[in-house]
Amino acid sequence: MATYGVSGIRIGAGGRINEVKLGLLSIHNLGFAEGPSVVPIESVIEVLNAGHDVVAVFLKQDGGLTIGGGVVAHQDDVETIEPSDPDAERNLMDLPVF
Repeated sequence: MATYGVSGIRIGAGGRINEVKLGLLSIHNLGFAEGPSVVPIESVIEVLNAGHDVVAVFLKQDGGLTIGGGVVAHQDDVETIEPSDPDAERNLMDLPVF
């Protein structure tokens, strides 16, 4: 199982996240092994449905990453993503908007 990081979000019409900056994380050096690149929300849902973990990541001034809360798929009238723990110190909704 791999771990992916979301480092930014784009909010579309209706206030829903429609794109993210997503990349494969390297647990060995706490950085991105691949990416991040801008992908549609459907790509994140595919990663989650494949059984991989997705977390919010925050860039530090020294170039490293801080891992935030997890991300889960959510089905309402449309499929989207949301924080797995809205009460986490830092989560998906705290990421920079691009």
